[in-house]
Amino acid sequence: MWKKTSTILLLIMATLVVSACSNKEDTKVEDKPKEETKSEIVKGEIDETYKPIVVDGFKLELQKTSVKDDVLTLHLKVTNQNKKATLFDAFVLNVSNADGKELTISPQNNLSETIKANKTVKGTISFTAAGKGPFKIVYDNLNDQPKDLWTVER
Repeated sequence: MWKKTSTILLLIMATLVVSACSNKEDTKVEDKPKEETKSEIVKGEIDETYKPIVVDGFKLELQKTSVKDDVLTLHLKVTNQNKKATLFDAFVLNVSNADGKELTISPQNNLSETIKANKTVKGTISFTAAGKGPFKIVYDNLNDQPKDLWTVER
């Protein structure tokens, strides 16, 4: 009698486990459209040469770009050609992907510094790398017309 009871209990428990695992109606997840696509950006070393550009009294030199964890980082050298110390802030640069969508500036290590006259600083500016390249970099100080700087072929 004990063997029959324990066998029946084991069968009931096995049935419950199998039915709980196969019930897909309760665990169905709705497909939601993604707000931001994952990066399709070229990672690693690429051949990069960018012309220096002078804007608002700053000579901007994009030395290289790097990608890590879906973050596009611009490595800049900025020379203040104004006659007095002037603030250069990363927020004057906008980057858009091949679809024209602007990338979000990352809060990590973004260049923002008051540069003395005729002095040079080096720094980085990071953006979330969403979508695919090429990426267009634009200078926009909100006072004048935005100025196209570089196109990054990543």
